[in-house]
Amino acid sequence: MDDALTAQTVELLQQLIRNQCVNDGTVASGQEVRNSDLLRAYLEGCGVDLEVYEPAWAPGRRSLVARIEGSDPSAPTLCLMGHTDVVPVTPKNWTRDPFGGELVNGEVWGRGALDMLNLTASQAVALKALARRGWRPRGSLVYLACADEEAGGTLGAGHVCERHWDALRADYLLTENGGTVSQNGDETHVTVHVGEKGVAWRRLRVKGTPGHGSMPYGANNALVKAAQVVSRLADYRPSPYVDELWRRLVVALGPAVL
Repeated sequence: MDDALTAQTVELLQQLIRNQCVNDGTVASGQEVRNSDLLRAYLEGCGVDLEVYEPAWAPGRRSLVARIEGSDPSAPTLCLMGHTDVVPVTPKNWTRDPFGGELVNGEVWGRGALDMLNLTASQAVALKALARRGWRPRGSLVYLACADEEAGGTLGAGHVCERHWDALRADYLLTENGGTVSQNGDETHVTVHVGEKGVAWRRLRVKGTPGHGSMPYGANNALVKAAQVVSRLADYRPSPYVDELWRRLVVALGPAVL
């Protein structure tokens, strides 16, 4: 790797960590505007289109979108997505300042160094390097540095997708996970994640027959039935399912074969 680009990535990562964009789940926390402004200043003047987006009801929760327009409007768009917020810390559990961004034996230490300010920084450095070389892809390349990932993304990626989709318009996405390097004997493995946990929303209707307060016996109370349903769901323990992709990932990381 180019030493100059490595140095830029390290410095940018350190600054992102030191900005302390801690998202505790409240609307007023995070203040990702600090990291958004940092990334905007870093990318300005290199030839990429830059926009920032911030929900009116959440000042400071700002996301940044940068684009290198493609030469073929019909070609698919690739988005490089990183988030700029981090989760809270318990300082007493840290051996170093969690927001110091110290460089120790070639490693940057601090909250967010792995999740995921390292990729947010390296993606920005790669985008800037490509833009400065005058590189133009067939399909557009988009960089999204989003707020609020650590608390559901509603104020970050959710806001950009819902209110400013024309600025994003991505067909494919590369984001966190994958890229973990592990040594298994004499072999070096680099993981590739092809999916992650998701949600499967369900709506449950429970019906009953209301009764008069003077005649409580024999009532068909929907709330009582709903409580029983919730308890059964809480007690349910599905059987684990391990597919071939997960098995190969675990083997590559080094533990005993499942």
